[in-house]
Amino acid sequence: MKTIRTKIDVQGPNVSPIGHIDVKRVDATTEADIANHQDGDDASAMLDSAKFARRAGDDDPLDRMAEHAGELGLDY
Repeated sequence: MKTIRTKIDVQGPNVSPIGHIDVKRVDATTEADIANHQDGDDASAMLDSAKFARRAGDDDPLDRMAEHAGELGLDY
């Protein structure tokens, strides 16, 4: 994604937000649309977790997470 630098004069009286979004699409987004995307993200996260666990092999990844949390002083 390309980065575009802009300068904004915050002292100016006619300062308006500058951005590249489709305002109509943002306004048309419903809570149901957001929930659907969130469900898809959650499903992807579960698949990623399963792939990680398979790659970890015989060593239990949760045990390693608990060890690491203990090293950081966290109660896991």
